[in-house]
Amino acid sequence: MAISRGCITCRQRHLKCDRESPQCQRCQASGRQCVPAPLRPSRKAPFRHGQNPSLRTEGPHRFGDSRLEFPSDQTWLQTPRPISFEDESSVTAAMYLVVAAEPEPSLQGQQQGYLPSESNTDSDAESSCDEVERLVVCAPVAKLADYREATLLRHFQRTLGPWLDAREHGGHFTVTVVGLATSCQLLLYACLALSARHLSNTTNSVPSEVAEDYHGRCIAILLPNLAHEGFRTSFDTLLAATVILRLFEQMSSLTPLNDSQNHLLAGSVYVTSQLECAISGGLAEASFWAFVVQDIQFALAYQIKMRLPLDALSRGLSQRWRDHSNLTEQDWVHRAIFILAKTVDHCYSYGQGCPGAADSTARSLKREIRAWETKRPDTFQPLYFHPADSGAGRPFPTICYTNIEHAVATQYICLSKALILQHRSYLESESPDIAADSSSVTKMISDNLGFVFGISLSAEDAIPARITACHTLCACSSEIRGPLARRALLSLLKRTELENGWVWTSVLHQLSDKWDIIIP
Repeated sequence: MAISRGCITCRQRHLKCDRESPQCQRCQASGRQCVPAPLRPSRKAPFRHGQNPSLRTEGPHRFGDSRLEFPSDQTWLQTPRPISFEDESSVTAAMYLVVAAEPEPSLQGQQQGYLPSESNTDSDAESSCDEVERLVVCAPVAKLADYREATLLRHFQRTLGPWLDAREHGGHFTVTVVGLATSCQLLLYACLALSARHLSNTTNSVPSEVAEDYHGRCIAILLPNLAHEGFRTSFDTLLAATVILRLFEQMSSLTPLNDSQNHLLAGSVYVTSQLECAISGGLAEASFWAFVVQDIQFALAYQIKMRLPLDALSRGLSQRWRDHSNLTEQDWVHRAIFILAKTVDHCYSYGQGCPGAADSTARSLKREIRAWETKRPDTFQPLYFHPADSGAGRPFPTICYTNIEHAVATQYICLSKALILQHRSYLESESPDIAADSSSVTKMISDNLGFVFGISLSAEDAIPARITACHTLCACSSEIRGPLARRALLSLLKRTELENGWVWTSVLHQLSDKWDIIIP
């Protein structure tokens, strides 16, 4: 019987092989050729235990074993009685003694006045040649053989990865994902598809068919993994690829009705089955919160409930965030995201649940928002603030941050307050029994939305803040008053499409018709 051994490919990569036949999971996931190792016999080598009687097995003698008992007819040679032994160790050692010869001084060195110790010997020349040979540049082994793929992956690292890392400290999408992509085809094709789509939408330097081709290759790898009960691809890799593919899906939708939501639905299934990844750290946690933001974006665009089970998630997160003194800045950013997610879920749950429960939820959200604003670290304060001045052509305040995480977290909190106030205004308009104070509510909504839009317009390089403002406009366009503010936001939509590849054409035309403003 032969014992199966790990494949040679995994052994060369210093990875543990699962010994699957005909191709192991690691080779299949990375797209490498699985070269099986030769089988070895299950019986131990005979010379290991042949001299140990306690390890000898019962049965006939095996070839190569040493017998400890001799047959009765063994022939013995007669040896003389007086025997003497001689120690020849010194003689043998003398045969291998090497005496190093002293180098002779160079004639050229003597003629030039050099001392013998300074002369160049043949051994020095040979040593110099060896050192020079070691400095010869050898052609490196590239991780990617295709130049276009390398260019697209670098574009993802420089441009698109930071969009997904805007809520994280570790740079997991710009560093970890790019590092894994060179050995994981699932991540590689997801990154290439997104980069190709972005370049196709912005500069038209890559044909749209290239993006679709890479997307198709990624799906061809993804679906067989999901067909098995246990995913062959690790969960953090699977979720990261889904987040990237969802962004590809968002940038590929020419109109909201064309959003297929395939990766949004798949991601919600993955996240629901692994809610603990919200606090697991690493790439899984970063991918989880990036997906929560994507779910929020879709809910804002369509004014619908969240897909994720927020109640089940809230129980685990409340324990993590109970002690404010131990929270990191990243925890405060995640809290802002979760507050916005629960606010969206509450405001767009039309006709669901009793009014008393809805009022209780609204009060709880207000307490969470107040706690976030009063107990957050001082580092979340803006670097610069200047109020809006319509007379000077600035319909929104100027708010500058040194950290994109702080900027988007503040946007999420301000948007949460605006949505709660907007929902309250809606309930007041539907129920005449509720006392209405429309002027003060409208003023508070306008102020909070002004912060959301002001942050995005104050930092042209903060693309995640710009995208948040565009989705806010989808949900709160009815609250924007004044031609100056409306023109500024229509211009923001247009620039986001032209410069960042996020298609807002349908929303742009709807709002321009609604506001009776001609798009420049």
